[in-house]
Amino acid sequence: MVPQVLGILRSPPHRGVRAWEDPSPRYEYLRGSGGPAQTLFLEEASVRRAVCALLLAVTSAAVYAAPRVRSVTFLPSEFFVGDRVEMRVVVEGVDVQDLVRPEVPTLEWGVVEDIELKPVRGGVQISFYFMSFQPGSHLVPSLPCGAFTLEPQEVVVSSYYERGFTQPAPYKDPLLPRGTRLFLALLGGVGLGILLLVFLFLSNGFGFVRAWCRFVEERFFLRGLLRQLGRLEEEYHGLPQDEFYTRLIEIARKYLSRFHGARFASATTRELMDVLPGVLSEQFARQVYGVFREADGVRFGSRRVSPEHEKASLEVVRALLSRKAAEKEGGA
Repeated sequence: MVPQVLGILRSPPHRGVRAWEDPSPRYEYLRGSGGPAQTLFLEEASVRRAVCALLLAVTSAAVYAAPRVRSVTFLPSEFFVGDRVEMRVVVEGVDVQDLVRPEVPTLEWGVVEDIELKPVRGGVQISFYFMSFQPGSHLVPSLPCGAFTLEPQEVVVSSYYERGFTQPAPYKDPLLPRGTRLFLALLGGVGLGILLLVFLFLSNGFGFVRAWCRFVEERFFLRGLLRQLGRLEEEYHGLPQDEFYTRLIEIARKYLSRFHGARFASATTRELMDVLPGVLSEQFARQVYGVFREADGVRFGSRRVSPEHEKASLEVVRALLSRKAAEKEGGA
């Protein structure tokens, strides 16, 4: 609230100002010696002062709220011809939504690469990327950005020639980043190892690798056959004898053809009598041959055997798969 009375005047009334007695609290009374009380009316001056103060406050607020440049920074701070420079201008009092990206101007002393608008705390950052090809002092033209126009900015491009740098710098050895020698050594070791492996492969030096792979393959193959034989043992009490011997002989032929030659896959029982002694011990070859003969009698001759015979045939094939039988030396 603007005060109604600003002070007490201790001088006589000025010319042109009417003074009278008034007991209103809006006035102060001055009592002279020996004279009547005199008052000076000050309301008009107070109102004028209040209006002036209000206008001053409104003007200050408007000036403070108007967009203004807070800072201008060059990155790098000192640059020369050919350097890529960013002129970073921070404008406060405006939002990035109120601005538009200005058109890229054409410079006589350089080239403009890009202009970006980024929101920052309290305003907007205008990034002006350029490259100069002429030393000296230059001006970046004004950039209309919609609600704000950036005034021309001075750019000072330094010169090596003016500083006396007229001769090229002496040659210096390249700097190696930390760990370069170790990385090169590891890379060379890996390359040498690859070349060695290729040489071993081409020179048939992978015999041990192939042997190990063959061992793993045989191991998995045998495990598969043993699982089939285990399921057959669990089910043979309820299977017809011809189906039992068909599955049993199929398992035996798979083993013989895999480890002793493909001829065992299609050899007849009569032919097996001639080739089995070449890969198995004589006694065990007779046992395996007996299983094949018994299977032929059941499947093709309507012969019936006891469960004990079935169990015995199953054990012979199991011994064949587990390789517990004494094979003929050099036959495997």
